[in-house]
Amino acid sequence: MNTVTTHKQKFWRIALQWVITAGAMFACNIGMGDIVDLEAPTITITSPTNLSYVGKKFTITGTCTDNVKVTDIEVTPIAQPNAGLSYTVSIQGETWSAEIELESEGEYTFRIIASDRNRNTSANSIKQIMLLVDFDPPVFKNIEIDRGGGHTVPLLPMEGEEGLEALNADEYADIDYFQNESFKIKADMAENMSIQQKAALELYDEEGNLFLSKLQTSSSLFAPEWEITADDVNTAAAAKNTTINPAEKRYFKVKITSTDDAGNQAQNEFWHLCWHPDADKPRITSAFESDGVIITAKESPIPVYIFDDDNLDQIYYKMYSESEWNVLAGESDDGKLASLANLLAGGSAVDSFTTYSANGRETTMTVISPAENGDFRIAFLAKDKKTSGGTVWSQKAFRLTVTDDIAPIIMVDEPVENETPVLRASSGGLVFDIKGYSIDKAGTTAVALAYVPNGKSVEDAENALKTVSPHGGGGGVF
Repeated sequence: MNTVTTHKQKFWRIALQWVITAGAMFACNIGMGDIVDLEAPTITITSPTNLSYVGKKFTITGTCTDNVKVTDIEVTPIAQPNAGLSYTVSIQGETWSAEIELESEGEYTFRIIASDRNRNTSANSIKQIMLLVDFDPPVFKNIEIDRGGGHTVPLLPMEGEEGLEALNADEYADIDYFQNESFKIKADMAENMSIQQKAALELYDEEGNLFLSKLQTSSSLFAPEWEITADDVNTAAAAKNTTINPAEKRYFKVKITSTDDAGNQAQNEFWHLCWHPDADKPRITSAFESDGVIITAKESPIPVYIFDDDNLDQIYYKMYSESEWNVLAGESDDGKLASLANLLAGGSAVDSFTTYSANGRETTMTVISPAENGDFRIAFLAKDKKTSGGTVWSQKAFRLTVTDDIAPIIMVDEPVENETPVLRASSGGLVFDIKGYSIDKAGTTAVALAYVPNGKSVEDAENALKTVSPHGGGGGVF
C-alpha cells in the first residue's frame, strides 16, 4: 500500500516536531530563566570533636559549601528532644557557628542539617555529634598542708582567735602551722564528669600581689598536690627584688583553681599559710623559767622540754658556774653558745657534755641543780634529724639561781607560852632566858630575838632585836 503524504500532513508533522523540540528545551530552562537547583549543600563539624565535654553554653563550628548558597542550618538534639535547647546560627561565607545553651546536663547527640533555598539535602548535608554536657564545676572536699611523717594541718584564716597570727611557733601544738623547709599542699576533688587539666596553685602576699604560682605535681587530677620548697620561696622573692628574713613570719593567701573538661572552674581562695624559716630550729624551753631566770633550791629537779618540727637527734647540756661561763669564748650568751655549737659540730668538747640521743619530735629532760647556792648557766644544744638536707642546730643558756627560799621554822621551849618567865639577877638587872631551836633544810646561821613588854609598838620590837648564833648540829639550837 502506498502512503501518500499530503501537504497538509507534512505541515502537521513539521509542527509536531517543533513542539516536541521546544518542550524539551523549556523543561531545562523554563521561561528562559534560572536553571533549577537540584544540588544539596555539604557540611562539616570542626569543633568540638565527638564525645567532647562542654558546659551549659557552648559553640559548634564548621564549614558549609553549596553550588549556590547555604541558607539554613538546623540543630536538633535527637536523644533528648525536650532538653530546652535554644540556639543561634551564624553563616559567614563557607563557615558556620551555632551558639547553644541547654537547661539540663547529660549525654546529647546533636543532628545538624544544612539546606539551600530549594531545601535540597543529602547525606553530605547531615552530620551528627555526641557531646557530654556538664554544668557543675569540681568541688573541693578537703585542703590541707602535709609536712611529711604523717603530720598534716588545715589551712587557716590569718586573723582572729582561730587564725595563724594567734599561734605561737614556740608551742609544740602549733609547730606544724609554721612552714620552713618544704611542705605539700594537698586537695581532694569531686567531679560528676571528668577532669583532665592540672589544677593551679597561686600564693598571694600580704598586699594581695601574686607571689608564686605552680601547677600540681601529682599525677592524680582528683587528688592534686603541690610541693613548695625553700628554693621556690627564695626564687620568687628574688624575682621581686626582695629577700625572706628567717626570723620573719610571712603570711600567704592560698588560691587553688581546678577546671573540669567542660570548662567549669572551681576556686578556693579563702585561707592562708605562714612561712617562717626559724621554725625549723629545735625549741628548748622550761616551765620553771620566769623572766629569763630559773630560781630553785639546791639539788632540785629542773625539767627542760625540747621539740622540733622534724625529728630530734643529739642533745647536749652542761652546768656552768658563773665564773666558768664568763671565761668562755664569746661576748654574750648567744656568742658563747655559738662557740660551743661550733665545737660540738666539729667533734670537740663532746666528752665534757652530758649527751642524750633523742627519738621522735619531742622529749623532756631533767637536770638537777647544784648542791650549793649561787648563780649558774645551764647550756643546752640540740640538733634536729631530717630525711634529707642538712641538720639545724639550736642552743639556749638558762640563767639559774640556786637559793634557799624556804624560811626556817622556830620553836620556843622556854619560857612556856602564857606563863611568867623565871627571872634571875644579873649585873644589868633582872633577866630571863629564851631557849629553843630552829628547823631549816640548809641550816640556821642566825636567830633574832626581842622582848617587847605589853603596850610597846612594832617599831619598839624591831629596835630591840638581838641576834644570836645558833649552835648544835646544823646550827639550830639557841
